[in-house]
Amino acid sequence: MTKIEASKKLLSMALPISGTRVVQTMSLFTVTFYMSRFGHDALAASFLIATIRLTLVGLLITPLMAVGLIASRFYSKKNINELKSLIHQGWAVGIFLASILILLSSYLKEMLIYFNQPLATIPLVMTYFKYFIYALPLFALSYVNQHYCLAFKKQKEVFWATLVIAIFSLTIHYLLMFGIGDKPGLGIEGAGIATIYSGLFAFIMTLLIIPNFKIKQLIRFQLSSLKFVKLIITIGFPLLFKSLSDLLLLICSGLMIGLFGEKYMAASQISNEYWFLLTFSLWGFSEGGTFLIGHAIGEKKNKNIIQLIHTSLILSLLLAIIFGLFVLIFHNSLIHLFLQNEVSRDTVSIYDIQSMTEISYTLILIALLRTVVFVPKFIFSGVLGVFYDTKFLTKYSVMFTWLLTAPLCFWFGFTLDYQASGITLAPIFSDVIIMLILRNRARIHVNNLNKQVVDT
Repeated sequence: MTKIEASKKLLSMALPISGTRVVQTMSLFTVTFYMSRFGHDALAASFLIATIRLTLVGLLITPLMAVGLIASRFYSKKNINELKSLIHQGWAVGIFLASILILLSSYLKEMLIYFNQPLATIPLVMTYFKYFIYALPLFALSYVNQHYCLAFKKQKEVFWATLVIAIFSLTIHYLLMFGIGDKPGLGIEGAGIATIYSGLFAFIMTLLIIPNFKIKQLIRFQLSSLKFVKLIITIGFPLLFKSLSDLLLLICSGLMIGLFGEKYMAASQISNEYWFLLTFSLWGFSEGGTFLIGHAIGEKKNKNIIQLIHTSLILSLLLAIIFGLFVLIFHNSLIHLFLQNEVSRDTVSIYDIQSMTEISYTLILIALLRTVVFVPKFIFSGVLGVFYDTKFLTKYSVMFTWLLTAPLCFWFGFTLDYQASGITLAPIFSDVIIMLILRNRARIHVNNLNKQVVDT
């Protein structure tokens, strides 16, 4: 496979997936923008809402990535009959995980109080999550459907379904938050309720695009053999612990930033929205490369793997550079998109507006710098995933997160008094080390696979 062939193949797979992730992120981005229209406290609360929401959804869907990894390899081996029960067993694991997260969410208020979060934001956060948690099972089912379809090369269908879901979600969010005609909106509470309707609609839409969709077969659960449940647990649960570690760090860093006040929380939320938009689009390229590598392993086209890895790295970095240039050129407009409500209502001083703008810009610059390391880390993590080597990935990621990143966040933020900038900068150092370790491990797997081919 030449570089041009690899690029075409990757783009045909990765662009729709990346588009899917961008649409999903833009949908969340817009909902956060809706929240900012309700004033300064709501904008600050949206920082906590977005952080906690990302944590819950991340913990939910990370183990379910195993569904796509398994399906891609079985699909390439033409073992379609064996995959009939995979979707049901994926649903079972997803509902189980969602139930645990719903139980844990009952302690959310106590956690926010314990970590001294601004009292004005806590009621708003709790109002949102009172409803949001019941959408988690629906999100789990939808994600299983989505990854199952992607493994079957249905990336275009997934993209269009996601676009329809986003349009429905934003419409229902707007109507419930702001009202229509003489009927008043419900504000933050409306946003929480809207997630349930959005989750149900997403499940129905992703159900309809499943290959060879037959409602009777999907209703008739096939759990007689728990082969795939065991495989999902073996592959997915190490990813769950890695995700738990990463997201706990995200929460801890968010809580650290919260200690500096609402101004820093609001500025961090603005920079985080653009950071998430970039990383989720890059995640799409990583997923596309991962599925193609899984297909190559299943079809025993091992020579294509290295080319696919290199192409994924190059295209992902190009995307990051293009996005970074766009943000740097239009940073003032992008930041003030969230702050214009503060200006129009005169809820905070001009000094605070200028200060939040400067803080947001600094945090965005740091986030863009981080992508240089974050992109290859993403790609190599996907390679280890398709080789089912998630235990190694988790072990080193968790170790460096808590032995290096967390102490650096505290040291940079409080000891050196770099505040939010220091806390945002700290993860770059551990990302470099983890990326190099994962790169070496991925090379070992590819070399071993090539040796097996030579031996046979």
